[in-house]
Amino acid sequence: MNIFEIPIVSSLIFLARYFTDKSAFKSQKKLITLREPTIFDVGAHVGQTAKQYRRFFPKSKIYSFEPFPDSFEKLQAKYQKDQRVFPQNVAVSETSGRLSLNVNSDAATNSVLPIADEGKVCWGDRLKSKDNLEVKSVSIDDFCAENLIHHIDILKLDLQGHELAALKGAKTMLQKQAVDLVYLELLVSKSYENQPQLHEYLTLFAEYDYKFLDFYSPIRKGVQLIQCDLIFVSQNLNDKILRSIKKGGFSTS
Repeated sequence: MNIFEIPIVSSLIFLARYFTDKSAFKSQKKLITLREPTIFDVGAHVGQTAKQYRRFFPKSKIYSFEPFPDSFEKLQAKYQKDQRVFPQNVAVSETSGRLSLNVNSDAATNSVLPIADEGKVCWGDRLKSKDNLEVKSVSIDDFCAENLIHHIDILKLDLQGHELAALKGAKTMLQKQAVDLVYLELLVSKSYENQPQLHEYLTLFAEYDYKFLDFYSPIRKGVQLIQCDLIFVSQNLNDKILRSIKKGGFSTS
């Protein structure tokens, strides 16, 4: 067996490539200059991304959303002494209520969407289905209304193909330009059934007057891009970038 096809090894390689490429976080650090930003870490898993945000934004307030009980317990234990991380044992979707979560052999690949047959070509046993679990769901708009959150500085989404639904549940916040920056995962190769495509994100963000900034952390198999991350910014943040460029060449690298 090829060592890179062993699930735990492939998972470690995946995480290493994902989290050692700090360019996306450096870009966010340059763009979000508040001392105490509000960050939504949606699809928190066991807190890997929250760790990066705590590093780049030491005084940030982080709401970490993770529906899978085993992962949530690890997330909660990791940040039990951090009074500025607020773990939420709930899925984020278009509406509040309950939904079905597909549990896979690698918990990082759990998704509301079922696995596509083609997904195994790129991800191997990481996308092996194990179980199905009913979990509580909440929309971003409802969560913000219930918790009196009027502005999100960074909205990070890593939902294994369910990101578009979560964005549709943030309609009010996006219409008000009350989210400064959206950092999301884009699956290019078909990993899950009915996963959104790039043009759907471009259409949604154009509707709310958000601008595409850049893509990050590409993962490829040969010449095929199978996954990357995208950043979109609000009109106010885009204007800030343009002003900085005119003054001398703003760079997010």
